[in-house]
Amino acid sequence: MRLATEEDTRAIRDALWELHSYAKQYNWALEVDFDAGSSAVADCVAEGNAYIVDGFLVLVAVFLPWYSKGRVLQEWLVLKLSEGGDINEVPYALERIAKERDCSLIITADSSPVSIMARTYLGNGFAPLTKSFYRRVP
Repeated sequence: MRLATEEDTRAIRDALWELHSYAKQYNWALEVDFDAGSSAVADCVAEGNAYIVDGFLVLVAVFLPWYSKGRVLQEWLVLKLSEGGDINEVPYALERIAKERDCSLIITADSSPVSIMARTYLGNGFAPLTKSFYRRVP
């Protein structure tokens, strides 16, 4: 596990383009914008909130919920950057990041239609937390 750097930009942009091309076919991918997504990910890299974990890009943020005294590590995105790699390394990396950032809880999600991350998280000791819903505004 390591922090993502400017040297990772090409691989990240290529993977984001694949994600963009794939996601825009789904109704829940609201107003998909490649440039906005690329910019947001570049900000995460610059702010130290992007990690490379065994060939996967992992974006995180730390926040303090209104209902808690404990800091929470939020996983925002897991994106495959290269062939190979073990997706099961991501939960371990998140735990390490959470400890390094003095967080007492990790929150993740999986919006993929095939639930790759959900299966990975469940298989690595994570428990379901809530259900999310969406509705387009006419």
